[in-house]
This record gives sequence, C-alpha cells and structure tokens, in this order.
Amino acid sequence: MESPVGESLTQSSRHSKRPYTLWITLDFKFQHSPASVESAIVAANHEEGIGGMGELLDELKRRNVVRVGAAYLVVAWLVAQVAEMALPAFEAPAWILKVVLALLALGLPLALFFAWAFELTPDGVKKTADVDKTASVTASTGQKLNYITIALLILAVAWFAWDRQNLQQQVATAVQQPATEESVVAVAENDQSIAVLPFVNMSSDREQEWFADGLTEEILNTLVRASDLKVAARTSSFKFKNTKEDVPTIANSLGVGHVLEGSVRRGGDKIRITAQLIRARDGIHLWSQTYDSGTDDVIRIQEDVAISIAKALKTAMDPDALARMASAGTRSVPAYEAYLEGLAIRARASRDGDGAGLARAAQLFDQARILDSGFAAAHAASALYWLNELQGISVGVGFNQASIEESTAQFAESIDAAIAAAGNTPAGLFYRGEKAMVAYRFAEALENFNEYLRTSPNDRDALTLKINLLQQMDFLNPDLESTIRHRLSLSSHDIDSVADAAEALLFAGNTAAAVQLVNDNREQGVFSNAWLYQSHRVLLWDGQMDEAKLLLRRLIGTSFPDNNKRLAELRQACAEKDQSAVKRVATLMQENEWWWLSNMIVGREDAAYGNFPEGAAGLAVISGLLNYPYFDVSQTPEFEKILLQQGIHRPPAVKIPYACKPDTA
Repeated sequence: MESPVGESLTQSSRHSKRPYTLWITLDFKFQHSPASVESAIVAANHEEGIGGMGELLDELKRRNVVRVGAAYLVVAWLVAQVAEMALPAFEAPAWILKVVLALLALGLPLALFFAWAFELTPDGVKKTADVDKTASVTASTGQKLNYITIALLILAVAWFAWDRQNLQQQVATAVQQPATEESVVAVAENDQSIAVLPFVNMSSDREQEWFADGLTEEILNTLVRASDLKVAARTSSFKFKNTKEDVPTIANSLGVGHVLEGSVRRGGDKIRITAQLIRARDGIHLWSQTYDSGTDDVIRIQEDVAISIAKALKTAMDPDALARMASAGTRSVPAYEAYLEGLAIRARASRDGDGAGLARAAQLFDQARILDSGFAAAHAASALYWLNELQGISVGVGFNQASIEESTAQFAESIDAAIAAAGNTPAGLFYRGEKAMVAYRFAEALENFNEYLRTSPNDRDALTLKINLLQQMDFLNPDLESTIRHRLSLSSHDIDSVADAAEALLFAGNTAAAVQLVNDNREQGVFSNAWLYQSHRVLLWDGQMDEAKLLLRRLIGTSFPDNNKRLAELRQACAEKDQSAVKRVATLMQENEWWWLSNMIVGREDAAYGNFPEGAAGLAVISGLLNYPYFDVSQTPEFEKILLQQGIHRPPAVKIPYACKPDTA
C-alpha cells in the first residue's frame, strides 16, 4: 500500500511524464530514510521510462540524440572548412570566420537539446513529452541519420584529402615525387644555386602576408650563410610573387639550378607550413615537408627547413656548422615574429624608397630586442637602420629627422648589444666591422669584414658594406672592383643590384663597364626606378645626353623619392646648359639634406664645402660623402687627418663631367 506521498508522486509523474527527483529529495529529506527516497526516485524514473544509466543511454539512442550530435559535428567541420576557403575570396574581414566558428560551437548544444526535446511523428514535429512512444517515428529515421552521417564522413575525408593535396599543388608546378630523405637526388657539384620564392599566404587573414614574406626572407638570409651556395637575391625572387610562371622558367630567369617554394596557412594558434625544393632541369622534388603545428613551433620549423635544404643540396657544411647557420638566434616566438614582420616591411620599403616603412621596420626590430635582449639579429637590424641614417647610403633615409647625435647614440646602443649577444661568432666580426666603420676606424673595419666574408663569402649585406667602405678609403683600390663584380655575380638577375653595380663601377673609375651594364639591360627591356636613376647618371657621365634624357622622362613619372628625381633633373639641366631649369631645380634643393650634392652639380664647390656642421656632426656628414669620387677630402683637413693616421691616402678627387660651370649656375 502506497503512502499518501508516494501516491501523490505517482499521480504527478503520470500527469507530467517527467521525473521530479529534485522535488522528492527536498520534500522527503526529513520524512524518509535514504533508502525510501532512493526507492521513490527509481520508481519515478521507471514511470517515466528511464530506469537507470543504461536506460538513459537507450533513450538517448532512441531519440537519435547521439546520431544528431555526430552528424552535426561532421557538418560543422565541413562548413568551417568551406568558410575558411571561401571568405577570403570575397575579401571578408578575418572576424567573420571567427563569428562563424563561434556560432557553429554554440549550435551543438542546441542541436542536442532539440533532438532530446522534440520528436518526429506522422503529424509533424512535437514535444517528446506530448508523444507516446508508439507514435514516434524517430526509430525509423535513425537508420536514415546513420546513412546521412556516413555520407558526410566520406565527404569530410575526401575534403581533407583534397585540401592537403591542394596546398602542395598550389606551390608546385612540377611532377610530385616521393618526399623522403631516401629519395633525395644527388646534385652536381657545380649546381649549388637556389632561388627562394615568396611563400604563399593561404591564411584567411590577408594581414598575415607579412608572416609569409618575413619567413621567406629569414630562410633566404639563412641560406646565404652557406659558403658554397649561391642564393638569388630577394628582389629577384620576389618579382615572381603572385605569378603563374612555372619552375623551369623562373629558374632560367634567375640563373639558378633549384627553387624553394612553399605556403603558409595560419589561424589562431595553429600553423601549417609547406615547403618543397625542386630541381629545375627535370622537376624532381629533392625534398618536401608539410608542418602542422602550433605557432610556438615556427622557429623550429624555419631552422628545420634551412637545414634540410642545405643537406639536400649537399653543401660543404658539417652538422654543427649547419645548426649554427640555421639558428634563428632566439627562442622567443613573439620576438621572432616582430623580427619577421620588420624584415618584410624593410624589404618592401627599401625597394620603394619608403622612409616611413623603414622607420616602422626599425620599431619592430626594437620591439624584438625588448622581448629578447639576447637576440643578436634584431639588435643588428636596428643598428643597420641607424648606420644607413648616418651614412646616407640608401634611398629613403632621413624620414625620422633625428639629429646626427641621436642617430649616433642609437647606432652605438644597438650595435653594442648585437656584439655582446653574438659573442665570438662570425656574425660578431661583421657587427664589429660596422661599429669600426661608423667610428671612422676604416682599416679595422675592413679587416673585420674580410674575416667575416671568409666564412660567408656570399653575404650580400656584408659585401655591400665592404664596397661602401672601400669607396670611402680608396675608390681606385683594385679590390673594390673585384668585390663589386662578385656581388653582382650573386645578383646578376636582380635589376636593382645591377643598378648599384653600375654606380659602383662608375665611381671606381670603370665608366665603360658601367655603361655596358646599362646598355645590356636597356636591350633586354628590364627597368626599375633605381635602375633608371643610376643609369641616367651613368649615361650623362659618358656624355650620352639624349639617351639620358629619355630615361629621365621615365624616371620623373615614377614613385621614386622627389629629392632623387630633382637631382637627376639638375644633372640633366647642367649637362644641357639649361640655365633656367638649373636655377629652378637648384632653388628647391638648397634647403634640404642634398645641399652638398646640388652645389657640386651646379659648380659651386666653395658653397658645398663651406657649410659642414662642426664637430662630430660634421664628421658624420663627411664620412657619408666619401662614397663619391668627386669628394675632395683635402677640403676637410680634420677628416683627412683621420685617414692619414690609418695610412689611408685617398686619390685626388675627380671632376663631375656634366657639372655646370660656375658662371652658368
């Protein structure tokens, strides 16, 4: 015989079709023993049709909750994959994908709830509480859900396989070969050359482009350290970014035997990097690898790629040397990523003469230095920015308007930190050379650069600084032209490097070689802003005014910095003895940092040498002007003394062939 309370429970349970376990527990806490309460709960659950854990699982299966959950997860994964691929095509912001993923995650508990609370009947969808089990058709739909889920799983697996294959195909144009170390094909001894193409950014966030470019830049810089490996210049490789050229065409254009290409897909804290090394002559894949990992592994991945490439190309480096060559120099991922972004921005800014971009890159290098005080490469990158500001040896300098004293202090702090972090490594020699160069200890700087280049003879940055140093010391030194030609041999397919070489050969006294470089590229129809600027000067120096004027017209219509274009106009005006043009342009040039050059071009040498600042600021300006063979160091006794104390006897200054006569300026 049931107690009144038990009778009430049973009636309530029958009426609502739901167990009131919690209500029972509270109501009988002080009226019944635990055993009687447990009996009541079990009785209520049996009345509802859920008699225990096993029966609960049976009920979940009967209502297709498990099947709905499985089907939902597969559908959600497919939707996420399609969204990740399709949204970038519509240039959708990155946050839209995040919203889609959040909605998919929120949808799972809702789908499970509706599967539990509602059922299909011949009369449509109804609440489970209002449906007798005999009227439910969920049992018959369960098998259909099984078939649907299996079909979706097959589709998901096919999508995954296609996606993985597509990632590799987008960065490869040759026939795929087995990508194992055992399948590495031996490379001929005289075929040690490679171009590192820009890694393709496959991320949904297009703002991640810097990561792909920076990673490419760092791998390229690492491979340059291999003493017996010729690496195509960055500007040469990057001109093939977003092109459809095949590997043999690219390799032939750059004069290399191998091409490294890859892709980057990054989302949240996950990253996928695919890289493959292709031999150009037959399309054989010497090595390839796909890295699926977290962003915390990006440093290890970069190092592994560099080491694998060096091994595949059979470079003459022992394992320890390989490890040192590939080391990023930091274990801090935030510092490394700031450094990568700085590299990417600096490369674009250097190409465009963008002072603001160079300054932004310097800020990122400083950020990396703060995050890891032992990051030598970041310190060195910051120092190089300030060295260029002091020396004035690259287009785009002077944007930050820092004083000579400020730039000197910034350089000293950065280079000292780089030297301390590098220790007794070859890189430390390079950094010491930079420090000596800025301190006007030219002989010491040359010794350090030469020692460093014995270990890394193909480092273009070191070769560039050595060229500038020799120009400052003795622009007729035979070693200068041989260094110019060696650097050019590493970048002969890079038009900007050709432009630099033409200028350097001209200043080294070999006008004929400079003119030959210009004419070779004119015949090929290969141009750049820097090439137009330097070639215009070379042709004027050689007396080819009409040909130079054609290049000037093209240069004026470019985005090259205005001051450089005005200098070119001034040179042309003086060569043509166009007094009105000379006065117009010279007036614009007198009140900026190009005052020495503009005065020399218009023939006002007294004005040119009479305006140097006093003290350290004046010495810094003079050191930057020593690159020009028409700078007369005898006009600056203080600096001439510095050179003579080191046994440096600079040749007499040459005359500018196209300069105005004093009476025509």
